[in-house]
Amino acid sequence: MYDPIIRSELLAVALNLSDQCIKRRLMNGKLPPRDARIGGKIQAWKLSTLAAWNPRVAERIDGLLKSPYLPAA
Repeated sequence: MYDPIIRSELLAVALNLSDQCIKRRLMNGKLPPRDARIGGKIQAWKLSTLAAWNPRVAERIDGLLKSPYLPAA
């Protein structure tokens, strides 16, 4: 099943916001809580979580993930 893990930096690009603004919105409850971890340390979101919160943002992120211009991690 396709459900990639989304870091805050990619969410910031999709929303056209700074990473600091993403952190503030997360603290203010304007973003869903993070529900995934990368390497046990870095907190992130599953794409399905972001899709449930805002389908348009999830579609934009999915497009970014499939873009040949986005560098591989």
